[in-house]
Amino acid sequence: MIWKKAALIYLSVFLFAEFSNAYKIAIFTPDISASQLILNKRVAETFAKAGHEVKMFRIRAMGYKHLEVHVDQKAVNVADIIAYSDEDFDAFHKIQGEFYFSELSVFSSKTRDSYHRFADLFTNSCAELLQMTSFMLSLQEENFDIAFAASNDYCSIGLIHAVKIPTWIWLDSGALTDFVAENIGVTSPSSFVPLEFADSGDKMNFMQRFFNLVLRGGFPYLYDRFGKNFLKRF
Repeated sequence: MIWKKAALIYLSVFLFAEFSNAYKIAIFTPDISASQLILNKRVAETFAKAGHEVKMFRIRAMGYKHLEVHVDQKAVNVADIIAYSDEDFDAFHKIQGEFYFSELSVFSSKTRDSYHRFADLFTNSCAELLQMTSFMLSLQEENFDIAFAASNDYCSIGLIHAVKIPTWIWLDSGALTDFVAENIGVTSPSSFVPLEFADSGDKMNFMQRFFNLVLRGGFPYLYDRFGKNFLKRF
């Protein structure tokens, strides 16, 4: 009888250890980037196959750009979130296309206007999301253990903090961008490393170094536009 009780105890401990290793994971995926969507999909399916409970939030922030990637919904719970306002997306798409395929200086007015319009699109989308009271309450009630946010999306990071998910990871499908590096404390010397939007190569003259320094100093003001909704709401 003693050995049977001991075996039962060991079996209970083993089963508890097995199931206690499973986490409840949220993966926030805005539709700005196809490569990020594909990466998040692979991450979600990999965790699900490992036995974790995964929920992937497809945040539709851009009305003209519906990226579709097949996600194994038998393993991953996918939530489709419509979060865009009545923007003229055809006009927006045309303006952005003209900007991306032109050779404009980072200091030109067209560059600033394009950036501001792009930033406003995402802050408006984020505002739409924050006003969805039922979504925010349900997100809080999920009690996720960990969350993944896309590197090009501040809104997801705000959501993670708003609903108090204890641990989160900034997931990046590409190279380390300047603003991500700035936020996580991976700095680089302005005299030698040009910013991605600077009109400079890997060998800069004095004026290029000066402008690079000015651009880096303006980083907090450029990316502050993305955080204003959360400061107002929370």
